[in-house]
Amino acid sequence: MPIISKKIFVNIHFELKKSAGKLNAIDIVRLQIEFQVSYAAAVQRLYDIGFINYSKKCDLYNDRNDITSKTLFRIINVDEDLLRSSDVIKVPSKYLEYVISNYENNYIPYSSLKKALALLRIDAGIFKKDDNKKEELNIDDVFEEYE
Repeated sequence: MPIISKKIFVNIHFELKKSAGKLNAIDIVRLQIEFQVSYAAAVQRLYDIGFINYSKKCDLYNDRNDITSKTLFRIINVDEDLLRSSDVIKVPSKYLEYVISNYENNYIPYSSLKKALALLRIDAGIFKKDDNKKEELNIDDVFEEYE
């Protein structure tokens, strides 16, 4: 979520020409679009900085529950991209490092590496160890010693 400074929200009544008590769901959608955050994030931030009280926060959530977000976006005729989930999966680079090093150090099997990397749409085959490098134990050679 982008950092939204207290100064910006304090100036809301200048931009929207409304006091905190008169904010409604459509005003929150406008803020949502302006700051590219979810409805809940915008309401929560207003509450966190003390711009609205707990009662108003609950009212704004109830307003959104009564009127769907899609309807609110249509009322003010804006793109509904914020309502759709994105297909972008972000994980810390440490995640990849840990998964790969755990496999390389034989802490996890290849199947676990494959599942973990599949979540990120990465082919685990590029990390697969060459099993042919291991010497295979021939049982006949073992018993030959005892003959």
